[in-house]
Amino acid sequence: MYAFDADTAGVPLWQRNFNNGGRPTHNTEVGSNCNPYLDFSGNIGIVGTPVIDASTGTIYFVARTVESGSTVQRLRAISIATGADRSSNAAVVISASGFDPTIENQRPSLALSSGVIYIGWASFCDTGAYHGFLAAYNASTFAQLGVFNATPSGSQAGIWMSGMAPAFDSNGNLYVSTGNGTSDGGSNFGESLLKLAPQNLNRLDFFTPSNFNTLNGGDIDFGSGGPVFLPGTNVIATGGKEGKIFVLDANNLGGVVTGDTQILQSFQAVSATTVANATYHIHNGSVAWNGPQGVNLYISGENDFVRAYRFNSSTQTFGVPNFATGSFLLPRGMPGSMLTLSSNGPQSGTGVLWSFTPRLGDANQKVVPGVLTAYNAETLATLWASGQSIGDDTFNFSKGAPPTVDNGKVYLASFSNIISVYGPRTSSTSQNLALNKTATGSTPCNANETPDKAVNGSYSGGNSDKWCSLVAPSFLQVDLGATFTINQIVVEHAGAGGEGGSLDSQGRPNFDLNTKAYNIQVSTDGTTFTAVAGTSNNIQSITTHNISPVSARFVKLNVTTPTQTTDAASRIYELQVYGTSTAPPPPNFSLSASPGSLNVPQGSIGTSTITVNKLNGFNSSVSLSASGLPSGVTASFNPSSTTGTSTLTLSASSTAATGTSTVTITGTSGSLTHSTTVSLTVNAAGGPVQVNLSGAFNINPGIVTDGTTFSGGLDGVGNCYSSNLLGSAATFGGTQITFGPANAADAVANATVTLPSGRFSSLQVLAAGVNGNQASQTFTVHFSDGTSQSFTQSVSDWAHPQNFAGETIVATMTHRDKSNGTTQSRTVNLFGYAFALNNSKTVSSITLPATRNVVVLAMSLKP
Repeated sequence: MYAFDADTAGVPLWQRNFNNGGRPTHNTEVGSNCNPYLDFSGNIGIVGTPVIDASTGTIYFVARTVESGSTVQRLRAISIATGADRSSNAAVVISASGFDPTIENQRPSLALSSGVIYIGWASFCDTGAYHGFLAAYNASTFAQLGVFNATPSGSQAGIWMSGMAPAFDSNGNLYVSTGNGTSDGGSNFGESLLKLAPQNLNRLDFFTPSNFNTLNGGDIDFGSGGPVFLPGTNVIATGGKEGKIFVLDANNLGGVVTGDTQILQSFQAVSATTVANATYHIHNGSVAWNGPQGVNLYISGENDFVRAYRFNSSTQTFGVPNFATGSFLLPRGMPGSMLTLSSNGPQSGTGVLWSFTPRLGDANQKVVPGVLTAYNAETLATLWASGQSIGDDTFNFSKGAPPTVDNGKVYLASFSNIISVYGPRTSSTSQNLALNKTATGSTPCNANETPDKAVNGSYSGGNSDKWCSLVAPSFLQVDLGATFTINQIVVEHAGAGGEGGSLDSQGRPNFDLNTKAYNIQVSTDGTTFTAVAGTSNNIQSITTHNISPVSARFVKLNVTTPTQTTDAASRIYELQVYGTSTAPPPPNFSLSASPGSLNVPQGSIGTSTITVNKLNGFNSSVSLSASGLPSGVTASFNPSSTTGTSTLTLSASSTAATGTSTVTITGTSGSLTHSTTVSLTVNAAGGPVQVNLSGAFNINPGIVTDGTTFSGGLDGVGNCYSSNLLGSAATFGGTQITFGPANAADAVANATVTLPSGRFSSLQVLAAGVNGNQASQTFTVHFSDGTSQSFTQSVSDWAHPQNFAGETIVATMTHRDKSNGTTQSRTVNLFGYAFALNNSKTVSSITLPATRNVVVLAMSLKP
């Protein structure tokens, strides 16, 4: 993840990798049904658009990694200002009954509503036994509040919506659409629009088009678009691969009825005839605007023009046909446009519809050049399009990434490792160091295709707006005029300038005139060159080479194989060079503490790792100090000054004041001063410390009050402990240990749990086996020094106690609760286990057994 100053061009303010010691998934490891799978190219790491809580400055996202051969998906929370983990509950491994992190694709954007994070999943090319999942997490504690499986007794029904986030009504209910999958109107909801309750994600209502079997049979996903609320109404518009828009009353979605007569309207929004024998899917999000003439809905389907429809509030329907049509016919292929609208409320003359689309070629399983178009939102007249001025290139089109508009600027991501920023031009200065500099090269194809054409900042001037050479091998060289530190080189090949080459059977360009093999060299004197990049099998129209920073005045492109065919001409429309042409932000740093909270008994110590996060090339030593210490507590740092990490030790005397305090850690380096905090709780000597599991609970619920209906349960198949019999706490080894809240996330399995930092002699665990006895399970306690201590313990099934060594029955109940709200007369038990710890070391976390069938309800630590 990268953070940039939104107003100033330059290097990232911070950047951080979240592979957690592993690596990202590669596209060759998933989606085997497509063989090869090319919806993604290369690494698959953070896919769903993150969500930001502006009130706390926290950004939430899901990172996908492969660790020790296993795929892990984690929900993360970090500071948007520094990239550091938040002080507590910074990450949680995502798990749920039936959820397979290897085949589930976290495609839709994350959403944040009323303190709850919502996350959705679909598949990679319908591969494997996947389901459409949605999960809800408490944004502060990361407690799992609810899980919705769209096909619990069926298959598929991915929630992908071309990357859109769920829609929300004023009551916090959320709406998602699903794709191909089992649909029976009872428990399985493929090809449906679903209304779900906040937090617990209970299904409240649904709509399924009556031709769902036809949609399934033809891979015509209903959920390829996503739901949008029309401003100021309870009306939802949603679309899919049929190119239809469905208009529904959010208060009565209507289920499934022959002919779809129960909904407000459905109509063909994308023309099926504009381009013959082509698809007319909706593969993006629609946009609604309450403009001066009323509510408008903007649609961009494949192989069609952008279209605008107006809503009639009296009839609760849209006028058909559309009232406005854009002038740009999208190139043949997928996915239509990524749309965003900006305006000054409903004020006439201020509405702009921003459309990001391929400018040439089919972006389905290909990377192609993009174009950004601005339309008058009232008429769809074209106001502006990229490529008309120097320096406004969008580079490679990024599917599922609509423009972001804020503070008078438009921010656009690309598949070229570049973010383009558009707005009123305040300077003619370009970041492209090669722009209009002296260029030389091999003999051109003709007098109009000279080397200078490749550094003029333009690709849209036709065949004469490029350098071309029939010399083999050929070269193109640019003199930057001075020595710069460069770190990125962009090459725009034939396809970037509109030369698509031969056509496939559907009339789409093959881009086989793009340069196939070449290398790039740099030099400070024009004589001695060093290779910094190259490729032997390129197929892309625009290639970006991020290189280690290097000093260079001359950049040389050597073409060894000019095309994918027998055509002998080298064609380069642009050679662009980027680096530190302007002064970078001054070096700086921030501090973070892990863990951010400590529990220390009187007469003991606790430790936290203080990290100096380096910003903008900072590499100086930082002196550390602590303030805000309660009476009887002292602080020390090892080392006291660092360029990396230091261990903070808080020592509580036997008479230290008990309670919770905020300790401020201050770092000083020259004139720079920054701080972070550690929450310190001093406990009475000898007293146990309960482990706070609220941020780790991933089973919802494990305990319920009698008469409560639920899904999943303690064992994942519809059974829970009765809170009426179990109570709110149990005593084990002389310690009273409190359970989590009933009817909510209150149990944890197959997870790593953060422990209160401190030195303890014993860990007490209240747990049970489900779905059979669980023999020889491993519990591993991790210490702050990087070492660990493992314990092997057999765990009895809650209904079949085996009296395993080290096992104590803590509670026995005469019935358990069923998911339908009834009780079952069956004796079940809760067991206690005590593990002796190395009390000379500071604990940091515990890894529970790697199975869903060992369920932990509570833990406590004894000094």
